[in-house]
Amino acid sequence: MNKDHTFTDIEKFILDDELFLWAKYGPQKSDFDLEAYKKKYPGEERKIDLAISMIRSISITPDKNIFINSYKNDLLNNIYKRAGKKRKRSRSFKKWRIAASIAIGLILSTSVWFLSKEYFVQTPDACLALLSDSVEMGNNIQIIIDDNQSINVDKTMASISIEKGGVIMVDDVQVANINAKSKTTNSQIIVPYGKRSHMTLPDGSALWINSGSRVIYKSDFEENRHLYVDGEIYLDVRRDVNHPFIVKTNRIEVKVLGTKFNVSDYHIDTQSSVTLVKGSVEVTTGESRTKLSPNQRLAYECGQTNVRNVDVTPYICWKDDIINFNDMKLHDILKSLSRYYNIPIEGITSLNNDTCYGNMDLNLSIDDVLEAIAYTVPLAYRREGEKIIVYPKP
Repeated sequence: MNKDHTFTDIEKFILDDELFLWAKYGPQKSDFDLEAYKKKYPGEERKIDLAISMIRSISITPDKNIFINSYKNDLLNNIYKRAGKKRKRSRSFKKWRIAASIAIGLILSTSVWFLSKEYFVQTPDACLALLSDSVEMGNNIQIIIDDNQSINVDKTMASISIEKGGVIMVDDVQVANINAKSKTTNSQIIVPYGKRSHMTLPDGSALWINSGSRVIYKSDFEENRHLYVDGEIYLDVRRDVNHPFIVKTNRIEVKVLGTKFNVSDYHIDTQSSVTLVKGSVEVTTGESRTKLSPNQRLAYECGQTNVRNVDVTPYICWKDDIINFNDMKLHDILKSLSRYYNIPIEGITSLNNDTCYGNMDLNLSIDDVLEAIAYTVPLAYRREGEKIIVYPKP
């Protein structure tokens, strides 16, 4: 692929309302099929991934209809601001499209974003594009190295260790050596719904990966401690003042030196959050930066950032196979259970906002957990094929 592509090569994807809606809000607000969309444009998959990454990286005024010009104007204003340019108001949508081409072209040139595969996989923000359904989640935990080597781990809970020098161990058995290659490579850890994983990173930091999550790291991790995340993780970071630890999602960035914290940012959810247990972190959301103290939780949703003091236990106990119900809405509990047990849970409306209290061992069956919840709120459930239907108790 030619390195000298212009912005016009991906303009049609950035300005495509259907792709834009899916990239910004996820499948819960659209039945958009990314794989089918890519098949309509053979050979342009990398451009689509880059367009998705750009759409997700730009902060836009919330609660506006994306199909109206004022929404797109907000997007364009932020693109100009990031490019360090002032925008002159255009009088027509045609002029708006031309201005968009120029502004985003500036971003591409100043960020050195090329569309060839060689540069795409080496650009840090391109790792965020790889989070955008680049690999489908299967039934097993997957370790994918440089898009061409896949290791399947058929376990509910896997212990993965990335040794210094690039050796990858799964439950004390060597499965790969990523530094055997001369170039810098990307590795993905994909944990499907119903599974979890614990990782030890090359710097000694410990990482827990929740169900339905994927994590990307580079083979030069010892020098550049960057993780790219879609889903939920808990981190116990080894302190190293010379190498700050950075966690990036498509919506937030967390910078630390040494600390314990939880990050939750599933692309299908509208809310991203960071919960700090120990130490200090700096969270970037949109164009604002916030420093958190222990026992604080930052929530970012629809362009709004909220910080409050919390009991951190309910937000981190998942790593110990426990779900804490204290003051949680039933809707949120069922969503977590659906992810953990990999079972669709549907139904109920009147009980969604009811709060529940207590702890539950997630090593129990889903039936046992739902029976226990039924002692807190008046619900009943039944199985219909592969899913569970929950409804108010008669």
